[in-house]
Amino acid sequence: MNDSSRTQGGLICVGVVILAAWFVLGLLGMSVAGSLYTVMLAFANRDSLVRDDWYRDGMAINRSIERDRNAERLGLRATVRFDIVRGEAELDLAGESALRLAAVQLDLSHPTRAERDRRIVFARTAPGRFRGELPAGLEGRWYAALLPVGVDRARASADDWRLARTLQLPSAEPIVFGAAD
Repeated sequence: MNDSSRTQGGLICVGVVILAAWFVLGLLGMSVAGSLYTVMLAFANRDSLVRDDWYRDGMAINRSIERDRNAERLGLRATVRFDIVRGEAELDLAGESALRLAAVQLDLSHPTRAERDRRIVFARTAPGRFRGELPAGLEGRWYAALLPVGVDRARASADDWRLARTLQLPSAEPIVFGAAD
């Protein structure tokens, strides 16, 4: 063997080692970059489903149950019709205390995204009849709660009521809250 073939073989070996080292360092660098990107995404898109104050949430559930019972006791029943084309919703409310209300609100809570929650305020147009303006982006599944305007969710009184159900919007059919839902 001559000296030129040994030198050439040694250079090839050193080149392979250097290439392998850069490959391993590249993988490590990409791993660190991917991890940092994942952490950045996690902080930018926080999960809105996690709640911190479980005691207060538990007390709110008790008040909601009390409001549901009050609605049943008052014999309240509501029918809502959504007109997507006109951007309006009509509400017919029957039962005790329905005639004296000036306005009611429909709180629509998205099951997974709190930032998509909406509120429709219905103004009275006739005794027991209300009309409200529809916000944009109401497609999908919603948790709905119909209650008088100005109800403090933290405090419940004997006259507070709530009609609740799950909705799938848009809906061509009228949506019934109360006795027949």
